[in-house]
Amino acid sequence: MPDVPYCRQLEDKQVYLEHLFARFAAQELPAIIPSPQLRAYRNKMEYAVGGSSDEPCIGLRRRKQHRGLVDVRRCPVFFPADAALLDVFREWMRSCRVEPYDVYKHTGELRYVTLRHAKACDEMMVVIVMAQAPERIREDMHEAKYRWLLERLRLFPQVRSVYLCANAAWSDTALTN
Repeated sequence: MPDVPYCRQLEDKQVYLEHLFARFAAQELPAIIPSPQLRAYRNKMEYAVGGSSDEPCIGLRRRKQHRGLVDVRRCPVFFPADAALLDVFREWMRSCRVEPYDVYKHTGELRYVTLRHAKACDEMMVVIVMAQAPERIREDMHEAKYRWLLERLRLFPQVRSVYLCANAAWSDTALTN
């Protein structure tokens, strides 16, 4: 679906709600109040990881194409620093030979990168979802590849916490054990 202008989205929502509540509303519904912020309004994004360690792809799954991944270079609805953070992860994958997890072959190690931005205090949380058992994560977390990543993430003043999480399940999900 192509981008729909915001004013049209508001009109469509108004019509939808009026239709939905027509049986119940004794009076006319009030008009939808437009958001004062049209960009950078999301506080969380889960980015799937694909490609290879040589050519990493970090982004969003294509609609109705589970294997397809859109490499995100910037996201206008999320915090502006996400592009630079995703570039750090791409560089980490290339430099430290971190392979993306392949849900069909059950190979690789990096599944998802989740970024959360707390707007009230301008702080970020980074969640790294690895395709390993929790005990393996505990054994590996002092490896040089993780120190490399943490050193670069420390350069972002908004990043206040980093979580290394395990998901050894065969299903493709950002949930962790």
